[in-house]
Formats: sequence, structure tokens, C-alpha cells
Amino acid sequence: MLLFAAVPIIAGPTANLPGALLFGWFLLTLGWIDYFTLRLPDKLTGPLLACGLANHITMGGLGAALYEGMLGAISGGALLALVRYLFQRIKGYEGMGGGDVKLLAALGAWLGWQPLPALCFGASLCGLTVYAFSGRKREKIPFGPCLGLAGWVIYISP
Repeated sequence: MLLFAAVPIIAGPTANLPGALLFGWFLLTLGWIDYFTLRLPDKLTGPLLACGLANHITMGGLGAALYEGMLGAISGGALLALVRYLFQRIKGYEGMGGGDVKLLAALGAWLGWQPLPALCFGASLCGLTVYAFSGRKREKIPFGPCLGLAGWVIYISP
């Protein structure tokens, strides 16, 4: 609740509060589901992507803002799909699920393409921290909550 209350304080009074709340609730729900089930359902990642593109339309029209969202979705999804493919090709087993790819595409739709490197770096640091403090009790670490946290921080930061 404190994170949602922080939106107008951190992002300022001009922030798109309904969009920020919708974005945050999607990320919170997806992170919760992924943490307990290691799954990111398409029934939530798809609408999150669509809402991200719609948010660009409502905030900036059909021009450059929508282009930024589409480019972010395509490049985010393609980037993580490539990492997923290369890992599987080199190691011989799947190291990341397809839901993570779709979640990064949805985050790209919300944030655009420019913050994607910072988002991936932040999510990776979060994942490494979770792994370090897990004591290796879990064989698989959910990456969705890490992506969601990094995406939320970038979205509300000025």
C-alpha cells in the first residue's frame, strides 16, 4: 500500500495516477503468482501489454508515444527471448520461462525502449540478491517479481 501511496509523492502531481495504480496492481499480482507457482499467466501478461500501449495512447496520442511503447514491447520481448534461447542452447536445459519474456515485453510497452537496459540490470541484481539470501533452498528462483519490482521503480522514478 505504501508503494502505491508513493506514486504522487515521487512522480509528482502530474503523474498518471490511474495508470500507475493499474500498472502496480498488475505487477503485484503477477509477482505474487510467479513467486508461488513459477508461472506468469498469459491471461495477465497479455492485458498488461495492451494496457501499456493504451496508456501511451491516452498520454501522448497515436504518434511518437505509441511508437515508443511498441518499440519497447518488441525489443524487450526479443531481448529476453534471445537470452532464453541462448541459455537453453548452451546449457541444454530451460533456464527461464516464456512468461518472463512476455512480462518484459509488457514492461517495455509501459516504459518504452530506453529504460530496458536499466530494467534488466535492476531485475538481475534483484534476482541475484534473492538467490544469495535464499540459502539455495529453492532450486528455481522466480524472475517475475524481480522484473516487476525493477519496472515499478523505473516507472515511478522521476
